[in-house]
Amino acid sequence: MKPYGGFLMPLRKLCSRICVSVSIWTLPQMASHLYLVFLSSLAVSSKLGLEDVFFSPQDQTVREGKGVFLQCVSGESSPPASITWLKDGTLVTRGRHIQGEYGGGNQKKASGTLHLLNVTLEDEGIYICVTHNPSLNISKKSKPAKLTVQGVPRRLQIIQGPHSITVAMGTEVSMHCAVRGFPVPMVHWFKDGCLLSNCSASFSLQNNGQLLTFRNVSREYEGSYHCEASNHNESIRSQPAFLLPAEMDWSFVQQPVNLTVNRGDNVTVTCRPPYSRPAAQVSWFKNNQLLSPTAHHTVLPSGDLFFHSVQEKDSGIYFCRASNIHLQRFLTSRRAILTVLGMTLQKTHHTHWPVLTVPVGARVVLDCEVSGHPLPSISWVKRGHSKQTGGKLVLGLRNATLYIDSARSYDEGVYVCEASNTLGHSRNTAMLRVAVSPIIVTFVGQVSCRIGASAVLPCRAVGILPITYNWTRGRAETQSPINPIEDGHIDEDGALHISSVQYSDIGEYYCTAENRAGRHQRRTRLTVTAEHRPADRGRQTRLVLSASTNTIKELPVSQSSDSMAEQHLETTHHPHVQEQHNEPTCMYLEKNFYRL
Repeated sequence: MKPYGGFLMPLRKLCSRICVSVSIWTLPQMASHLYLVFLSSLAVSSKLGLEDVFFSPQDQTVREGKGVFLQCVSGESSPPASITWLKDGTLVTRGRHIQGEYGGGNQKKASGTLHLLNVTLEDEGIYICVTHNPSLNISKKSKPAKLTVQGVPRRLQIIQGPHSITVAMGTEVSMHCAVRGFPVPMVHWFKDGCLLSNCSASFSLQNNGQLLTFRNVSREYEGSYHCEASNHNESIRSQPAFLLPAEMDWSFVQQPVNLTVNRGDNVTVTCRPPYSRPAAQVSWFKNNQLLSPTAHHTVLPSGDLFFHSVQEKDSGIYFCRASNIHLQRFLTSRRAILTVLGMTLQKTHHTHWPVLTVPVGARVVLDCEVSGHPLPSISWVKRGHSKQTGGKLVLGLRNATLYIDSARSYDEGVYVCEASNTLGHSRNTAMLRVAVSPIIVTFVGQVSCRIGASAVLPCRAVGILPITYNWTRGRAETQSPINPIEDGHIDEDGALHISSVQYSDIGEYYCTAENRAGRHQRRTRLTVTAEHRPADRGRQTRLVLSASTNTIKELPVSQSSDSMAEQHLETTHHPHVQEQHNEPTCMYLEKNFYRL
């Protein structure tokens, strides 16, 4: 030791965990040297690291169905190492994995045990344990150990045979022949009945021949394959599987061409796809939209598109597409135009066709939509007689539209749109009805009654039936409906009956007649005469407006103005106003003319 400041420095480390230092202090005042020895125990951390595997697993032989233990001990490691297992280079996930500390004291080793229960022939192989230090991310491998499984004699069985496969040329493909049985069999492959090892195709075999791999498929690999497994007890054979190298040319054998056909013909649009193995799938497109097969058109096995009774709606631009999904190759043909000659009468239409009802004086438009090739001619017929241009009837462009400027009752009838070309003719029909608004032809302008008398306010209209009647009272701007229970009742001819006239009944009454074509309204004024006035009791008159003659009469109250008006209607063909003269206090004079 070398003195330094009265102390001697430590000489050496005694171990990896305990450091001992000895110091000698010389006292100058004393003749003799007093040596003081100080021992210090210093706890230090172990150096990080991972040593080689201390104990490797051993070769073992075990009988099928039994259990086996494979053991491994890591080298010194800080922190402790973790242990995993590999079988034939693949991580082992089967069995129980047990790990713990090894030894005691200052040792930093770990032990690992792999316990395999019910060992099978598949467990046979080379096992290695791997120790790993997670902090330093370093690993150490043990020496390999071979596990040999003594199988129980068992009949051979192919649990997975080869399957037919189609693959693109130049790619890699494998076929499997998984066999179970003991003694372990050897597997041999055959192509078209020839032992594969004697054939020209290059290949590789793995797992006792159970996996057959072709690295670069070409046409010479095409054929029927099967495997045979055999041991000294028996031999079995798999079902055959076909290997087809996929290929496809780049040009169509025959492409679609433009066609012009007649409506109703059976038509075939040709498309012969390129040479392909397997056969190319053909799909058709019309106006760039995928065409789905229907009963009307279908794709034949050859790739052609067949139409049964082609129609004008089938006209369009077509092309076909050929595909080989194994090659991910899609080829599109050139486009072809299909033209269908014929004629179709789409519809002779209006908002409410085929029966159209319009009011008198309305403007009517009848459209006739026609398509066809050659372009068809159009004509209109009414009840078998041709309607030519003139009068109120006007024909539009190509006669496709019929205009009636102001409809009258004599315009009613069945209208027929006829279209024709060299290929045939077609027609469509519609019924036109002209509705006449109601006109009140029997009414009373003014009625004067005495208190308590029964009053009848007539209101009869002519026009398209059915006609409904409605009575209101009051002024034109403030009319209120008549209550049939309190104010009287309305009969089927439209007349308003008041059973007992009172002063409260005085006023203006409005009769409204209405049908589907329109409505018409007339006013009647009701006055009341007191009973003590003799003139009112002796002779009361009413003014009746009807559609008969332009005469003025005095009519007793007891006579029905309804029956009078009906008689006048029956004896005239030119309706107009008839006025009946009342007494001076009730007289009402008005001339009215109607055009029915």
